[in-house]
This record gives sequence, structure tokens and C-alpha cells, in this order.
Amino acid sequence: MIDPVKVSSTLSHLMPASHVAAFDELPRMVAARLEPVGVHDVAFFIVDLQGTVLREVTGLGIDAGEGGETLAVDATVAGRAFQRVELIAEPTPSMEREGRRW
Repeated sequence: MIDPVKVSSTLSHLMPASHVAAFDELPRMVAARLEPVGVHDVAFFIVDLQGTVLREVTGLGIDAGEGGETLAVDATVAGRAFQRVELIAEPTPSMEREGRRW
């Protein structure tokens, strides 16, 4: 099980390093720092100015978003995390069997 305190601490320590990194380096940097605390398959998104669309930052291409997804803020787990400003786990089959909400 992933420890939310360790994830939060890791992200807090990542903040200073992210301020001196190039934008296209951020997805790899975040993934590399979270891997040791058990967070895998990290996706990195930014929100548009209107706050309605999340765009994946892949670190590839001229806009660092080549091959990335575009998601509606109000219809996704990632969007709910953005709106609530908190970590939200994507539902797993065991969570759904137990009737737990994410």
C-alpha cells in the first residue's frame, strides 16, 4: 500500500528542484522521485487557463505534450484531484468490490 505521507513528503522535497528544471524535464523528474515510494505510471498534467481541460505533459515535442492525452477537468479522477488540490487514488478493482469511493 502506498503511504500518502511519504508521497506528500516526496512531492514537497521535489518542489525546490522543479523550480530550476526545464519544463520538458518535469514528467521524468516527478516519476523518478515517486518510484521509490511506490508510485508507478505517473502522468503529469497542466490545466488550461479556463480551468476546463487538462493536458498531459510528456516531455516530448515542441510543446512538451506530444503523444499526451487531453482530459476534461470535470469528468476525470485527475480533474477531481486538480479541483480539490489533493492526491486522489484512481479506483482499483478491490476498492470497487469494497464499495470504497476515491
